Amino acid sequence: MTLAGSDRCNISDEEVFVFPASFGQQRLWFLDRLFPNSSCYNVVNVLRLTGLLNVTVLESSFNEIIRRHEVLRTNFDTVDGKPVQLILPELKISIPLIDWQVSCTLAPDPVWALESIAVPGLWSLPAPRVAVTLRSHPLLTPARLATFTRALVDFQTATQTCILLVPFQQTQDLAIAQAIQPQLPGKSEIFSLEDPKALKGLFRGVEMAIGMRLHSLIMAASEGCRCFALSYDPKVSQLMSDLDMPGWELAQMPEDPNVISKMWIEHFVNGDATSLEQIESLIDRAKLHQELLKAAII
Repeated sequence: MTLAGSDRCNISDEEVFVFPASFGQQRLWFLDRLFPNSSCYNVVNVLRLTGLLNVTVLESSFNEIIRRHEVLRTNFDTVDGKPVQLILPELKISIPLIDWQVSCTLAPDPVWALESIAVPGLWSLPAPRVAVTLRSHPLLTPARLATFTRALVDFQTATQTCILLVPFQQTQDLAIAQAIQPQLPGKSEIFSLEDPKALKGLFRGVEMAIGMRLHSLIMAASEGCRCFALSYDPKVSQLMSDLDMPGWELAQMPEDPNVISKMWIEHFVNGDATSLEQIESLIDRAKLHQELLKAAII
């Protein structure tokens, strides 16, 4: 069998599987011959990736997809003047990188610039108030949750604080709050709020926040609360580093509840909130980034 134009495709009979073109493929092949180099049937999309990119893994992922799907290894040529499909047994791509020489600055999370609104009933609760925001996660094992709860009981007993349990996502967080509340010796309240502005407004009346969720910690810090973080995510760890926020990686949380409660008491009594200057800077940068995005989209 002779493949017309096989030199142009740089392939040989031994390297490919040859199949007749479908009627739809024949139609597109004809149109390509009639109007060469047309982009009419090209589909273009741009995907923006934020964060660290492992190019080697990305290339391997694309090449594995190509290996699994013959259609991605299919070229077209002619045999005896008729279009045929040429399916390559193997095809690998490489991803070129272009450095545009543009410096990268990570914009603050837009939650910094989120407006807050008052929460009805908050100020009728006894002060001081401490908010707790936990979420379901494999690292928050039953043993760690039991240790956390025991430490929270000791902390409330020592500080006489009103504990506000705040489930940010009902499906993931509410059951944890409901499991903790009956064990607390003092006043406590579960606040299930749907409006993000109200969630942020809750931290206006809170002296300290103990949290896992990134946005709970950002909301608390932006409202001037002292914060103590339990990190399960690199973004939370980065926030701890950026704001010099005390806390632990969840996997490294002490097993002794006395150690935990003493650390919380120390931060409650002597800890500092994020400075007003840093808060204002983060809010201004978040607003600026929002305006730049709006301008780019419009």
